[in-house]
Amino acid sequence: MVTASDSTDSNSGGLDQVTIVVGVGGNVGNTDVFSGTTIYANRRAQPCTMPENGTIQSITIYHEGGSGNMILAVYEGETEPDFRIAVTPETFINTSAGWQTVNLTDAVYVQSGRKVWLAWVFEDNPGIRYESGTPGRADAGIGWSGGMPENFGSSSTSGYIYSVYASYGTDTSPTNQAPLVDAGSPLTVTFPDSANLDGTVTDDGIPSGTVTTTWSKQSGDGMVTFGDASAVDTTATFSEVGTYVLRLTADDGALAAYDDITINCYELTVDVFVAAYDSSQADKDRADYVCDGDDDDVQIQAAIDSLGSGGGAIYIAEGTYTADDTMRIEEDDITIMGEGHIRKGFSGGAGLFHARVCDNFRIEGLEMEELPGAGGGWHPLVRISGCTGARVSGNLLHNVERGIYVESDLATGTKASDVWITDNEIYDVHYAGIGMRNGCEYVYIERNEIHDSSGTGLLYGIATQSMGEWDPANPFNEWIYIRDNYIHDWDGNKPIDVHGDNHVLVEGNIIYDNTGSSAIYLHAIHVAGDVTGLHDWRVIDNEIIGTNRGIWIGAEDGIEVNDVEVSGNTIKEFASMAIYIETTASGDPGAEMHGVDVNDNNILDYEGTEDYSCGIRLACNAAVYANDFNILRNAIHGTGSVENLDYGIRVSNVDDGLIDDNVITGYFQKAEIYVSNSSNVVVDP
Repeated sequence: MVTASDSTDSNSGGLDQVTIVVGVGGNVGNTDVFSGTTIYANRRAQPCTMPENGTIQSITIYHEGGSGNMILAVYEGETEPDFRIAVTPETFINTSAGWQTVNLTDAVYVQSGRKVWLAWVFEDNPGIRYESGTPGRADAGIGWSGGMPENFGSSSTSGYIYSVYASYGTDTSPTNQAPLVDAGSPLTVTFPDSANLDGTVTDDGIPSGTVTTTWSKQSGDGMVTFGDASAVDTTATFSEVGTYVLRLTADDGALAAYDDITINCYELTVDVFVAAYDSSQADKDRADYVCDGDDDDVQIQAAIDSLGSGGGAIYIAEGTYTADDTMRIEEDDITIMGEGHIRKGFSGGAGLFHARVCDNFRIEGLEMEELPGAGGGWHPLVRISGCTGARVSGNLLHNVERGIYVESDLATGTKASDVWITDNEIYDVHYAGIGMRNGCEYVYIERNEIHDSSGTGLLYGIATQSMGEWDPANPFNEWIYIRDNYIHDWDGNKPIDVHGDNHVLVEGNIIYDNTGSSAIYLHAIHVAGDVTGLHDWRVIDNEIIGTNRGIWIGAEDGIEVNDVEVSGNTIKEFASMAIYIETTASGDPGAEMHGVDVNDNNILDYEGTEDYSCGIRLACNAAVYANDFNILRNAIHGTGSVENLDYGIRVSNVDDGLIDDNVITGYFQKAEIYVSNSSNVVVDP
């Protein structure tokens, strides 16, 4: 059901133009509804031959209606299904009997005369139609637990055909493009540890859908050993220290492309050794400084100061330390590492460790916490001010007001740059696990686990903010990467909150069971701004399970935001809106947002009872403006556990947009697609 109206929203203005379009193309496979019914559970595939050049966009299968999920796919192979070339998202089965169409995650171009296999697997097969016939079908011998893998695997064949077909378009014949290759961000590794290579390769499926990948060494003094040189994600081990450039190459059989990554492999030696009062006797005998459990910051600060301008490494041995003042790092190339448990026993100050206007500071492997009454203010356990090349990695922080904080230094006008916060665990958080403000650039927040917030009020897992006190003409944090973090059991407001930043990538994070005491306002991922000139926000490939609103993108009074992408996210068990994109204004001038893409998201398991609940909501309030948007290829299931969603997709007060190729299933209280007070919006049901 597609609804267009200009009367429901309270905003003034009429519906100028909404166009419903239907694409053209052909089908390949069996469009007949056969008489036999089978509920056999194994993954199966049926071959068919493309009658002409075309781009397969969707697969349609006839079933008897039921519950659970299904996955459909396209495989290549001459005598049996071999390599998967396209697949659908995991999709709810319609509850009623009939044809069900599911769009492929990425359409695939197939040449005339080429054999493809249409495959299916059900979580709980509701019954699909078949009859005896040729060319038969393949059976993988495994059901839902085997999923829809890249390689179909060994199979047996039998003489049956099924009511399943693929739809393709013939209006364009795409030209082969070289694969897109990303070798990953620069890495630093301590010799002799291995580097974890996290590459990405995507391809258009032309000419064959098969891409070979290879890692190789381009430069560096020593030898490099790869865990699997043909795997996109693998490891690299180096025979000696130095700087290495590694190359990831992808070849589709006709065109090749590559990307390089620089890895700094260094050997860390200990210059100063610190032991605690309860460290082992062997560690005390080795130590340059032994702490007595009271004012231990004095000995640790002395160890830091002993390194001087030449830098070096301090090892803090296993044991318990209590600090009664901030420990300060103001020289370059200082590393603090070890296994010690350091407790902040004072309130205020500049934090437990404060690195200020220095290069290449590192803090690794420590346990840190605030003792009761030692919080207060915003002073964190680790504070990075105006540093370049800082690394905070592999630490355990708990019972903390703020865990790790990065900022540019206002007094000297020095930006924080090239800062990596990785692989830390932070729990029992009272305000923010990781924070950032004031004109930082190239900050990487990756693979951290943040959980078990405590207290009430506005609580953040990861929070960034640009503030005019840094530079009113250019206050932005820029080139911010928030990737592959795991935030769970979060009784707070916003697990990820990005405010007023440019060139933001929020990718691959898992946010789980964030039910929040401030539930009406809680957003799992919140990206917004109230300063003009913002651009390039990307929220992609995140998984959100259990939240009020999944993703909220907002432009506030009098500002302009350009180029926003929300794609590839999975949002489940939400209570209000899965994806909410909004421009707001309390006066004139209003906010503007241009170039919004909301594509390829999977939205299901609505658990709320709110009015105006939506899978995807694009809303512009009075005195605002938004245009040039796409809402494409999203999968939205409306049936909820308590109530059904009001809307699948709801759009208001926008211009020049396309809503196309979305798979909207289940039941909705009001409409699958609803457009109001908008002009030049094209909707393809």
